[in-house]
Formats: sequence, C-alpha cells, structure tokens
Amino acid sequence: MNLPTYGLDSKVYLSTDIVLVQISKDEAKHKIATVQETLLGNLPIGTRLDQIDGYLSYFAKINSGDRLILFLDS
Repeated sequence: MNLPTYGLDSKVYLSTDIVLVQISKDEAKHKIATVQETLLGNLPIGTRLDQIDGYLSYFAKINSGDRLILFLDS
C-alpha cells in the first residue's frame, strides 16, 4: 500500500478534529475508537467512531485497549 505522508504541521493544519481515542472491539470483533480527549475541534468525549475499523485494519499491531491520537477531517 502506498499512502501519502504528511508532517505534523500539515496534519494539524488539515485536521478539523484532533482527538485521543481508546480502541475497543464490539461483539463482531470490529475495532471501535472512543474519544477520550479532544485536543482540537469539538468532537465530544465519549463519541464512538465505529466506522474506523477498515482504516485500522491496515495496522495489525493495534489492539483493544491501545490509545491513539487521530487527526480527523470532516
């Protein structure tokens, strides 16, 4: 897979929301990210990002309980 890479300044500039999330799995073993802290933007704490499983499947080492910083755009 060939994904573009961006510097931290570019990620911050391009993002509408930057959030700290915790990864969990639902009954069907799909990964879900739950917002723990909002660093930029107005995504509420506790928001479940349940459509992120497809993206996270590219990263085999991400497991339930892991915490990530996500740079999101709307």
